[in-house]
Amino acid sequence: MVFARSLAMKPSTKSTNRRFSLRWNLPVLLFFISLTIALVSGILLFNPAVIGSLSSTIISIGLDPSRAQLIAVLIMTATTALAGAFIGRSKLGALLGAWIIFLFGYLFGFIQHETQPTYDPGGHLEPLVVGALIPTSILMNALALLSAFIGAAVGIALCVVLLDPLYRLARSLWYRYSHTQRNGTDICEYNSSKDNLHHHRLLVRCCSDDSAARTR
Repeated sequence: MVFARSLAMKPSTKSTNRRFSLRWNLPVLLFFISLTIALVSGILLFNPAVIGSLSSTIISIGLDPSRAQLIAVLIMTATTALAGAFIGRSKLGALLGAWIIFLFGYLFGFIQHETQPTYDPGGHLEPLVVGALIPTSILMNALALLSAFIGAAVGIALCVVLLDPLYRLARSLWYRYSHTQRNGTDICEYNSSKDNLHHHRLLVRCCSDDSAARTR
């Protein structure tokens, strides 16, 4: 009896461990999904054609080309984080992916461009003002992180509003389908066990009748 109880308890223990491991690994999985989506969408959005068309639109408002390009890059950074958070539901993964795209897509190129030697009209080499480049780079990095955070927050909110109802509907339908199949299996097993018990009783009765007839 104890052995049978232990066998009956093993499947529930395995299912409990599986659910626990799934809950433990789900945030890590969502993080990598958001990071991958953010990187892929950032590579597609940080296209010179896309940045150039958006920059030209901003320039038509009245800004200079450098500031217009920076604003366009910040908008693309927010959009990249939005896409990663909307699909992967992880703010940290979307934020990290958008920040990496900003670093390699704009900031490193900006620093390399600013550190190139420049000459004045007389042909003399102008000194590099490091004290102005470092605060500017830090400010751009902070603006990129702020834009990515805003995009990730908007992406999570859109996911909750648009995708969660569909997810709950699919989950309820799957639960009903699996519950119906389980009930059908239990009914079949109950009927088969009932038939087996009935046959066993008939067999015992026949054997008892045969033994009684032999004793007579």
